[in-house]
Amino acid sequence: MENDREREEAHIRTAIDRRANALRARDGRIWRQAAIVMKRHQPPRPRPSGADAPGSGLERWLSSFQGSVACAIHDLSITAGDDEACGHGLLQISGCKADGHRIDMWVPATFCLRKVDGAWKVTNERTPLSCHAPERKASTEAAV
Repeated sequence: MENDREREEAHIRTAIDRRANALRARDGRIWRQAAIVMKRHQPPRPRPSGADAPGSGLERWLSSFQGSVACAIHDLSITAGDDEACGHGLLQISGCKADGHRIDMWVPATFCLRKVDGAWKVTNERTPLSCHAPERKASTEAAV
C-alpha cells in the first residue's frame, strides 16, 4: 500500500514539475497546456483571462528575461486521495531581466490536481504576491 501511495505522489510531482518546466522554458503556451480547466460546475467563460490568456501578463513577464528562467520547487507537501490531490510549497524563481536586473524571488504556491483518464493534471494553482526571503518584503513585481 505504501508503494502505491509513493507512486501516486511521484506522478503528482511530475504533473507539478511540468508547470515549472514551462516557466524554465519561458513558454506561456506550455504553462497553460500543463493544466486542465475543469468545465463541469463552472459557468462558461467567453475567453481565457489572467495568466491563462494568450498575450497575458505571464507571457509579457516571461519575455522580459534574458535567457532562461530558473524555477525550483522547495518543500513540496502533497496530500492525495484516490482522484484528487493538493500540494503546497515554495517556488524559487530567478533569472536576469532584459535590463540586466537580476531577480531571485520566493513565491508560496498551492496546487490542486485531479486524476483524469489515469493521469494527474493540475486543475488550479495559486501563487500570491511574492516575498523576498532575505528582506521579508513584499515584491513589487508579481511573478505569475
